[in-house]
Amino acid sequence: FTDALSNLANPSSAVGTKQYRKPIAVLINSETRGGPELFAYQLGKLGRSIILGNRSPGKLGTYLESARDGTEILIYQPAESLLIDNNSIEGTGIETDRIVEYPFEQTSRGDPQYNAAMNALMGII
Repeated sequence: FTDALSNLANPSSAVGTKQYRKPIAVLINSETRGGPELFAYQLGKLGRSIILGNRSPGKLGTYLESARDGTEILIYQPAESLLIDNNSIEGTGIETDRIVEYPFEQTSRGDPQYNAAMNALMGII
């Protein structure tokens, strides 16, 4: 148990640990908010990932629950002072490397973003 804890504190010292070093495709769109936006941003810094889809909205803030006229609502509180690598993501979002529209209104089978990601990775590998 103590070895597992020390591995968490220092992952590079984990015995038998293998790091994933292959290309990564990240899919984001206008509905990607908060933590997933930060995750996409950090993966984009690896230099071996490609971000596909549409720009995310840049919603890193919190939601407060409020009651008005007997109705409960959520009020968004923007994280305007939050800087990631000295950049504000709030309101600007994460830019994609390649724009691939996802037809939310389409009910047919298939996922154009997934297909584009697979094609991009196959071109890199």
